[in-house]
Amino acid sequence: LKSESPTVEEYPYFTGNATFAGDVTATSFTGSGSSLTGFTDSQMPTTYDVEYLVVGGGAGGGGTHYYDDCSGGGAGGYRSSIAGNPSGGGRTEPEPALTVVVGHTYSVVIGAGGAVNTNGGNSSFGSIISLGGGRGGNHRSYGYPGGSGGGSNGVYASTDSVAGGFGYLGQGYDGGTKTDYPGGGGGGGAGQAGEGGTGTGKSGGDGVWSLVESGFNNYNPTAISQRVYRAGGGGAYGGGAGGNGGGGAGWSTTSYPVGGTANTGGGAGGNKTSHAYSAVVSGGSGIVILKVPTSNYSGITTGSPTVTTVAGFKIIKFTSTGTYTA
Repeated sequence: LKSESPTVEEYPYFTGNATFAGDVTATSFTGSGSSLTGFTDSQMPTTYDVEYLVVGGGAGGGGTHYYDDCSGGGAGGYRSSIAGNPSGGGRTEPEPALTVVVGHTYSVVIGAGGAVNTNGGNSSFGSIISLGGGRGGNHRSYGYPGGSGGGSNGVYASTDSVAGGFGYLGQGYDGGTKTDYPGGGGGGGAGQAGEGGTGTGKSGGDGVWSLVESGFNNYNPTAISQRVYRAGGGGAYGGGAGGNGGGGAGWSTTSYPVGGTANTGGGAGGNKTSHAYSAVVSGGSGIVILKVPTSNYSGITTGSPTVTTVAGFKIIKFTSTGTYTA
């Protein structure tokens, strides 16, 4: 415990000067005046819990060359405290809700989708951060780590050491590791690793679904049509399919690569340059969704989110950067 007077920086809800009289066990407080000898419940800040879904931006796939091993971009990280909707990367339960302080403003950042050979941007709500996806490898290279990892390139020479990028625990899965040439690995998704192994046309990993917009929780077995998937990985060389959740398909001799879908955090498909059907595509941008009890909702936001009322909650969907004031 500190024995000197606290500062505004240490205790942001205290607006006056204070001196301690004996041991104090509180770690945060509000008040005013020139002295303070104890704390009461009425002096503590008013708080409530906000459930969230935060998805990072999807990564770009590999592919600024003419070799036959372009790989898929990893999906953005997927973090959720929505009832019945666990985070990605193998987490089996939702995370704890974020406790917010009435009157405080919380930043909301939407991660951009990564361009070709570029990681996706991080998304965040206050202290909750979902990492951008890891980019796919770009010839004789490994996939990059991220919320979900990017796919590796193929083994072009016997001395090559390639591997799919790591996904972040509790956010997404690894990218696929290719073990021969031609072909690349699929980007990892929030719900499944990217496809690897031998051959071409490797798929991106699937994302994770949520029912937050509908008001159901994920234990409802009949609400299949209301499921919304996000954070699917990008497909690789040979027309590999994008993962369910906005992942884009990879280049093939008969089709263009496909970028990740906007506001899903989907990874982009890999591209082959200097060839028919070549195209430069990016990962999908991220998204932040807040679930606020209607009785607590302040109505104060920036960034033009959409706000709907479902079953006693305000569902606040941010597709661009903004703020929420509790």
